[in-house]
Amino acid sequence: MLPYTPVQCGLASLAMTSASFLVSASLIQSDMVLPPLFTTTITPPTQQDAMLLDVKPSNEFEAQLQAALHTSNMVVAMQKQVMAGMQAQTVLQSMYLEGVQGQLQAQEEKKIKKRKTGKINMDGWAKILTQDNIIEGMKEWQDGQDKAVEEATSKKKAKEQYNLAMDVWKVREMDRKERNAKLKGGWEDDMRKWGIERDSAKQEHCKPKWTKPKMPPLEKAIHKPLVVDFVTQGFESDEDDKDDGDEDDGNVDDGGRL
Repeated sequence: MLPYTPVQCGLASLAMTSASFLVSASLIQSDMVLPPLFTTTITPPTQQDAMLLDVKPSNEFEAQLQAALHTSNMVVAMQKQVMAGMQAQTVLQSMYLEGVQGQLQAQEEKKIKKRKTGKINMDGWAKILTQDNIIEGMKEWQDGQDKAVEEATSKKKAKEQYNLAMDVWKVREMDRKERNAKLKGGWEDDMRKWGIERDSAKQEHCKPKWTKPKMPPLEKAIHKPLVVDFVTQGFESDEDDKDDGDEDDGNVDDGGRL
């Protein structure tokens, strides 16, 4: 059996840590997170012992020492450059993983919502239909179904009201534009007539007989209907209907007696 390499030893040691899911065969879930990332401040490269490098060596041994010091400074500077690049890359990868984790969590929540098919607490154990958790689960599921039906009905009603309001709005908007076009057309005709009168007055060296026509105020655009307005109205009308029904429950049409 071949001995473990340092990388293999490191991967094997992960099985005993919180990052064991990295070496596990199971699928990664959104609640599995890596240990926090700790960064270290890397100082910019500086020229160490610059004075020693500037001194002219007096013998071959001092020249060799200066060359070794120069090489050491170059190695340290290169190491710092590589470490800064690796740390920046690690920070970017950590940011990317956080974004992917959020997307994975959203997908898991979406799948959980889709899996709600009315099966209550299907964990493989025997159940009694009169258990409190079963009854609560059934009630929760039924409430969800009723709410979904109410929302669908409300949206459908709101869409119908919105389409009707849009048809009315389009007609009113066309009428408004037509009236504005007539006003603007009349003003443009008056402007042309006034221009002829102005030019004639200039030739005759006199003032125009009438003042420059002013642009008449145009009708402002009508508020365009929005679907959200009708959804809110539909919800309020449903609540009003429920309130009216609750008030009618206290009245009995039997000779006017309660």
